[in-house]
Amino acid sequence: MSVMGKIIPNVSSRNFGRISAVLTNRTYFTYTQELSQPLDRKPEFLTAKQAFEKCLKSGQTVFAQGAAATPAPLLDAMTAVGKAGSLKDIKVVHMHTEKEAAYVAPECKDIFR
Repeated sequence: MSVMGKIIPNVSSRNFGRISAVLTNRTYFTYTQELSQPLDRKPEFLTAKQAFEKCLKSGQTVFAQGAAATPAPLLDAMTAVGKAGSLKDIKVVHMHTEKEAAYVAPECKDIFR
């Protein structure tokens, strides 16, 4: 008799793999649809421009994802908010961005660096 057979009766080496697969794949999230920590609040949905108007301040650093994942609509909204407000010295950090970068235009030289 195997060691597992002594610990758990009626377990043979032949069906041990099947039993262990069932035990390891079954977690709390596989058999319930209930949230583990429900919150009593709802997220606030904003447009990109509204989000930048609410959060962007002078002197901040903004990271822009590069290559094909460049968030062009977000960068356009950031540029519009920067031009409309009296913001300055916002540092935009990125490696390589695709599409047009409106924040590097000559009229934005005091706003973005």
